[in-house]
Amino acid sequence: MEFLEILKQSLADAEFRLPRLHSPKPLYNSKDIRWQKFPGQIYGLDLKVALESTFPKELLAQLTPSLIQPKSLPQGMNFENEYVIRYYHPAISKELDKGREILFMPRFTKEGELFRRLVFRRKMIPDFPNEGRMQMMLARFGEDKPFGFSCWEEGDKGNAAYVSLAFPGKSGDFVPVYARIEEYPTPVFLKIEAEETTEGVLVCSRAISPEEVPPHLL
Repeated sequence: MEFLEILKQSLADAEFRLPRLHSPKPLYNSKDIRWQKFPGQIYGLDLKVALESTFPKELLAQLTPSLIQPKSLPQGMNFENEYVIRYYHPAISKELDKGREILFMPRFTKEGELFRRLVFRRKMIPDFPNEGRMQMMLARFGEDKPFGFSCWEEGDKGNAAYVSLAFPGKSGDFVPVYARIEEYPTPVFLKIEAEETTEGVLVCSRAISPEEVPPHLL
């Protein structure tokens, strides 16, 4: 695939792994950046992720000096109400043997930022906004039950299409989240991790065995 070949070339001689070492030069080519609200594919088009930053509406956010901004942004990368404005950030991704790495590059510095979230989106069936193309749910160790997406159909207070998780969270480290996706004939299980690096926010997903997931996801 042409995109992957360009990505591999732009990342030559650079480790694109957790953890990430500081480098004085960008490890990506600006033309490889996906300027979309949901640029990160966790499981093809059926499960995608965005990095969202929330600022007070009256604050003028400071642009990240090292990131070349386009002249115009695709629709949906900014959202505002009377109190706050939310920005969504571009990313570059790389396929792995059993997963994917997505590097988000924040458009703005953290000065004045209220909080960040990772927003996961499930692909829905056109004309049926509450029906996903695939059944799926999320879970974490230390919690009592799964949440999100298909759990909405069983009375979960969340949303059938979106799940927002604080980044990095109260502990300062993002707690890994596990996904169950109902493929035929057996479900697919993913482990999703995220951390802040010198280059941006790195999200990693990989396929794992059922023995590695929280028991309430089985």
